Parts: sequence; structure tokens; C-alpha cells
Amino acid sequence: MLLSETPRFRFKEITQFADGILTFTYDNINCPTNVVMNCSEPDPTLQLNAAIVANSVNFLTVGSLSTTFPGTCNAQGQWVVGTPPLIVTDLECLLTNPT
Repeated sequence: MLLSETPRFRFKEITQFADGILTFTYDNINCPTNVVMNCSEPDPTLQLNAAIVANSVNFLTVGSLSTTFPGTCNAQGQWVVGTPPLIVTDLECLLTNPT
């Protein structure tokens, strides 16, 4: 698969946590190879924590109010994150009360 054929991320909304707003910023909209994911809450006055979760179980990052995490497209046209690389099949933006 060519990098230009890398699919855009999909996100799921089936969870026991509140859903946040998940946005993606690609380095090139026509042929993306890098992405920055941003998870934020719709109302900052709620003071919730935001988390980006990959493949339903891998918490990539957690932050107060919002958080970001980078990803890249590998030679097989799959989105990968972290070290060692984790192939991403789906993403979630979850919100929770601070502990």
C-alpha cells in the first residue's frame, strides 16, 4: 500500500467513559505520513482529564483538559504510534474526573 493510500483514522464511541472531541492534524491532507491527534473536552470549565486510547486498551496519553499524541504511517500503509510501534486500528478520546 502506498503512503498516499493510508486511510484516515477511525474512532469509536462505545465506552463507559464520557466522549471528548478527537481531532487530527495531518502533515499533508492529500498524502499524509504524520498526524497529531488531539483529545479535548467540549467544556473546559468541567476541568476533566482527557485521554487518547488506541485499540480499546492502550492509553497513549492523559492530560488535564486536553492532550496530544503523534502518529506516523508505516511502509504498509498502517498508522503506528509509540515505541515500540503499535499498529492502530481504532482510537478513542475519553474524559474522566481528575483523581
